[in-house]
Amino acid sequence: MSRGGLASVHDLDHPVRRAAAHRHARGGDRDRSAGPQDPNRLTAAAAAVGLGLAATSGSAALINAFAATSAVAAPLLVVSLIRPEGIGMGDVKLVAVLGLYLGWAAWPALLIALVLAGLTGVLLALGTRTPPSQTALPLAPFIAAGSLPVLILALNPLQ
Repeated sequence: MSRGGLASVHDLDHPVRRAAAHRHARGGDRDRSAGPQDPNRLTAAAAAVGLGLAATSGSAALINAFAATSAVAAPLLVVSLIRPEGIGMGDVKLVAVLGLYLGWAAWPALLIALVLAGLTGVLLALGTRTPPSQTALPLAPFIAAGSLPVLILALNPLQ
C-alpha cells in the first residue's frame, strides 16, 4: 500500500487487493445495500418500538420513559461530546434505548456494564502489557451484558 492509503499500480496485481481497493473507493467495506446491518436503523427501530409501547401504556409511562432515558443517556452524551474517542455516539444511543425499555432500572444495568468494561480493560492491559489508558474496547457488548441481569430480575415471577 502506498503512502496516504491509496493503492499503487503494483498493489492491484492481486484480485483480493483489487476488490479491497474497489470497496475502499466505494466508501468502505460495509455493503450499504444490506439494510438491517446499519446500527442507526436498528437503534431507531428499537427506539420507535419502545416509544410506541410507552405511549400505549399511558402518558405517565411515556413521561417516565423520557425522564429515565434522558437521565441515563445525558451523562454519556456529555462524556461523548467532551472526549469523542472515549465513548461513541452509538453507545449513547444504545443507552438511551435501554432507558426506554428498562426505565430507572437502566442505572444498575449501566453500572454493571461500566464495571465489566473496566475490569475487562484492566485485564486486557495487564495481559498485553499496555497502559490501561491505551486499551480501547467497544462498550456496546458490555451494555448488553449489563442489561441481562436487570432484565432477568425484572422478569422473575418470584418477586
